[in-house]
Amino acid sequence: MGCNSYRLPQSIGCSNFVSSTRVLFYAPTRVASCPPLPPTLPTHAHPSGSTCSPHVPSSPVVAASLPPTHDVSSHASTSFATAPVDAPTVPCSSVEAPAVGSSTSSTATSSSSHAVSHGGRTHTMVTRSQDGTRKIRVLPSLLATDYALHEPKTFKEASEDPNWCTAMAEEFSALLRNNTWSLVPCPPDANVVGSKWVYRIKQKVDGSVERLKARLVAQGYTQQPGIDYDETFSPVVKPITIRVVLSLAVMRSWPIHQLDVKNAFLNGTLSETVYMSQPPGFIDSAHPDYVCKLHRALYGLKQAPRAWFHSAHFNATGLFLSQSKYVADLLAKSGMHDCKPASTPLSSKMKLMVDDGALYHDPSLYHSLVGALHYLTFTRPDIAFAVGQVCQFMHKPTTSHFQAVKRILRYLKGTMDYGLQLYHHSLLSLHMFTDADWAGCVDTRQSVSSYCLFLGNSLISWSSKKQHTVARSSAEAEYRALANATAEVLWVRQLLFELYTFLPTAPVLFCDNLSAIYLSLNPIQHQRSKHIEIDIHFVREKIAYGILSIRHVSSYFQRADVLTKALSMPLFHTQRANLNVI
Repeated sequence: MGCNSYRLPQSIGCSNFVSSTRVLFYAPTRVASCPPLPPTLPTHAHPSGSTCSPHVPSSPVVAASLPPTHDVSSHASTSFATAPVDAPTVPCSSVEAPAVGSSTSSTATSSSSHAVSHGGRTHTMVTRSQDGTRKIRVLPSLLATDYALHEPKTFKEASEDPNWCTAMAEEFSALLRNNTWSLVPCPPDANVVGSKWVYRIKQKVDGSVERLKARLVAQGYTQQPGIDYDETFSPVVKPITIRVVLSLAVMRSWPIHQLDVKNAFLNGTLSETVYMSQPPGFIDSAHPDYVCKLHRALYGLKQAPRAWFHSAHFNATGLFLSQSKYVADLLAKSGMHDCKPASTPLSSKMKLMVDDGALYHDPSLYHSLVGALHYLTFTRPDIAFAVGQVCQFMHKPTTSHFQAVKRILRYLKGTMDYGLQLYHHSLLSLHMFTDADWAGCVDTRQSVSSYCLFLGNSLISWSSKKQHTVARSSAEAEYRALANATAEVLWVRQLLFELYTFLPTAPVLFCDNLSAIYLSLNPIQHQRSKHIEIDIHFVREKIAYGILSIRHVSSYFQRADVLTKALSMPLFHTQRANLNVI
């Protein structure tokens, strides 16, 4: 079921679980060697250069080994194996996007039988640049969507179309069958909530029209707390919970069904007394002054929260989570469906600041686009850092900030069909990469923490956010990032326990900062660490009890690096593939 607002799912609780208290003894100045991890993480490193053509994985996935881990006393470097891409990519400069809705055809080029001299060189071939022909690039079918489809804004406008009248009649009949309300005289001093029709064109994944949907909604903004409603909370599942369950289902070959319940919120009854005006166009002629006393929840009421789920489908390697249709609609609504693709979501040479350029003339458009991009990060961790950067300027967006938003949209244009791959050939284990960019914020000098958590070979959780306080050193910034990552991995561990899934080995944290690793292992307070909050040191306790283990990893193999800073194109493409975004 859909909605036209971008809301983050609420969290759900997990019962506390007390793990075993097996103590791990260690030397204060040495990190004990840990056994190697059994699983392998797939990677799809793209070759250097722009990859603007839509990427559809058709060949079997080639697995690459985990980044080599080291004892802290040894720092030997090894080569990093990456999976080559079978199909060559097409450079952006050699393609031309056809107009929306136009057909594409290939133009035959004629070869010359005589020698052609050009710039002092003689050859027998006539190139396209000499012949004046250009290779036409076939774009995805999503761009052929008829964006001229019109959704009425008012009841008067919709009533002039018989198709929308039929949709409203179907919705009204469903409301009556579910005993949604009863007509009663309007009580004196009653707060009557207004009603209106909302019209949406439901489309399939390929962009074709599935059906016309007319939904009767209550104008919940007129409700008064304590009179029309008391509580508005609803336990909506977290995205990470969905990804954990899907990963387990793929690993164990469980069947998965995605359902859409029509008139879903009509199944919920109301405990408060709510009066609503009769629907426009469906007023009872015998009792035009009566109001609807609601028995069931309607869209728009504060008691009826909602969520919008992304699409998922199986392929040869597991389950593929994608929001390609959502990206196509976003590009169309923002007028960017004909833009030139970008190779990265954020330039590695640009630092966004608060007072950077003139104020943008349409802040509401900036807010809408950033909110839409934030929802897209549920399946696209490759844009998490870039979206987090533009989210910091919602209060006062400038032209430079809006250009950064457009850069993200241009990147999405070239990676429209990309998504998150969950793999079924995985071993049951948890391992996490943590990283921090010390003093990465130019305005506040606060650091950026990041982590990415893998269940087997599947990425299930990631984060890129600014730390709440200024770190005095890079070690402190990395240590705080370790604390955030530890809290997340412990929560996932508890969730797996509630799902009767037990890990054969302790979760492993990969960190590229030796000083932060020593802080997490040595309980002695030093002059440079005594100011760190006590709750951050709970990492030491979890490692000492054997609940977690920590390993050093080279910065080149740090998979969370793409979530802390803007990277150059070759490195970004490599790290994107390491996050299973294909």
